[in-house]
Amino acid sequence: MSDRNRKVIERIVDEVFNQNRLELIDELYSHDLCSADTATGKRSACRDQLRDTVKFYREAFPDHQYTLESIVSEGDMVAMRWIVRGSRTREIGDIKASERPFEFEGMSFCRLRDGKIEQIWQQFDVAALNRQLGFEAMKVS
Repeated sequence: MSDRNRKVIERIVDEVFNQNRLELIDELYSHDLCSADTATGKRSACRDQLRDTVKFYREAFPDHQYTLESIVSEGDMVAMRWIVRGSRTREIGDIKASERPFEFEGMSFCRLRDGKIEQIWQQFDVAALNRQLGFEAMKVS
């Protein structure tokens, strides 16, 4: 099972996050999805909220790409360390685009059942991202 779950995660990173194929969210995430993002303090309880978050980041940072640095899968759990690289080429609220490049790291732990993510816990260096982008607080809608 762990190899199957690893492939699901790799597919999500490649196709959902990097290729922006939001139509795959319903296929790859459970309808009972529960996620916790310790960097933003947000808890999300549905795929629609996840879809909105992915859209927000893609609109704000159209060229960003995720790279899986390491991934470990055991039983129904997958842990990964990732890096996101891109630039802010669009305005975010009242903040003008700067085309300033950024790079930040994060970690995620996912529990899967029947080939779909049910739970996500993640953390990333939001302070480093904000510093690189030139603003103090990033609001995620």
